[in-house]
Formats: sequence, C-alpha cells, structure tokens
Amino acid sequence: MEKKKKLCKLILGGDPGKDGGLVVINAKTGKLVDMKKPPRLKKEVDWHSVDAWVKKYRKRIQYAFIEKPNTGGGFAGRTQSISLGESIATLRQMMESNDIRLMMVPPGTWQKVMFVGVPILSSPKAETKEQKEKRKAAKKP
Repeated sequence: MEKKKKLCKLILGGDPGKDGGLVVINAKTGKLVDMKKPPRLKKEVDWHSVDAWVKKYRKRIQYAFIEKPNTGGGFAGRTQSISLGESIATLRQMMESNDIRLMMVPPGTWQKVMFVGVPILSSPKAETKEQKEKRKAAKKP
C-alpha cells in the first residue's frame, strides 16, 4: 500500500499596492512555491481570479502576511490612498473568508529581514543617510 505524500505547510505574503502581488512559500524551507500578480480588468484588479488562486493553497497556508503600508507623509494622493485601502480591505476579507490567519506587517519590518546581506543597489537620491554611509564604507579599500 502506498503512503500518501505529506504536503508542506505554506506561508502567503502579499503587497496590496498597485503593482503588488502575492507569493506562496514553503514554511519549512522558505523556497518559492508560486506567485501571482493580480490580473486586471481594465483598471480594476480581478479579485475573483486572485481568490481562486488563494483557494488552490488555502488548506496548506498556515499564515498570511500582508504589507500594511504607511500612508502618512503625503506620498500618495487621495485616489491612490483610497485604492490602496480598498485593496487592503479586500485582501483581509479574502483571508478571513478562506479561514487563513492574517498578520498585517509594516514595510520596514519585512524589508529588514528580506534584505539582510543584500548590497545596496538604489540610486543615491533614494538612499537614507545610513545607506549612504554603508555604500561609501564598502567602496573604501
């Protein structure tokens, strides 16, 4: 008699921004399993397609981590902020309706973990003071 292969547990990560997307990674190894850039119907996201994609993995997803962007500081206009808020609310409801535990994570939190050991490649105009100092120190012999 054949043994059933035990399926790995997964973690879902998402960026609700206009050019955002979703990824599913293996919870044990951290390897990418699948990713989805939400398709659009004209200017609107096709949420039915996104939900169908989430349903494909929902029984194996332990947690979902969705970025909770900082909207302060006037980085976006009212229309962009409203659109972002709608995307966040839709993703939150999607996780709840699929019985997936959700945690909203500020961008700085996941970026600190994600970019450890990655050399700074941004343009000098986008650098923080700390990044600029690190870049200059790395160039010195």
